[in-house]
Amino acid sequence: RLRESGLAPDLMDDLDERPLNLDDIYQLCKMLLMGETSEISLPHPKQNWNDFISILSTLVQEGKKQWNPIKKKFLPWIDLRKLEAMNNTQKKSSIQSSYVSRPPDKPVTKHRRELREPRYVYTGPNNPAIIKTARDMMSVIHRWSHKPPNYTNMYPLERLLLTFPKAITLAIYEYKCLEPHPYFRKVKAFDQHAFSDAMSDEEYTELLKRALKKVNFFLDPNRFPRDFTKDQMRFLKTMKNVIRDSEEATLG
Repeated sequence: RLRESGLAPDLMDDLDERPLNLDDIYQLCKMLLMGETSEISLPHPKQNWNDFISILSTLVQEGKKQWNPIKKKFLPWIDLRKLEAMNNTQKKSSIQSSYVSRPPDKPVTKHRRELREPRYVYTGPNNPAIIKTARDMMSVIHRWSHKPPNYTNMYPLERLLLTFPKAITLAIYEYKCLEPHPYFRKVKAFDQHAFSDAMSDEEYTELLKRALKKVNFFLDPNRFPRDFTKDQMRFLKTMKNVIRDSEEATLG
């Protein structure tokens, strides 16, 4: 609420805009866990990482847990395991990192079975220059699902799950290739950092499966309104086929 009102410290505005450095993390920890009258002295992580973690652990244990909407349970303000992992990553690569961000590219889980024939078949223009600007339904879906400049390789499943609500909005209001319908307002967009909480392949896979369950519920043809037009049905069914293909390629 403070962020929305513009009254929060500047550091709060940076949380979803850039990785935090050690100075930022130090200030954030003090802001969240220590009052102005606190008698505890928190060492700076640049000066002594082990002492910083030791005292921070005490503060975290004594602090009140907060509701985590991603894991749907009460957790401490700060995940010390992630903080330690961030420090180990810095030691290895010296690349500035954030304890709230996972590496951008997760390893793909090995296939458990041979992939089926793709459900999604693109039937629009083959010229990338045309695909880039075309306003027809299939080109809009193909731009959402496939990477430029050639539009031959599909985006990762995570990106498809995060961006499919926006693709529907663009199709309706910008490209006007999809007729509006109250059902489209039911789609719920995920937070852009919905998958950044995962620190292992298993946890990341579980988050993907959870998101897929919600998306597939919305894209279930059995739930489509009876007054849907053929194009509205086709649009969502095509999106579902894209996501199913990506799901099989990613999760097996």
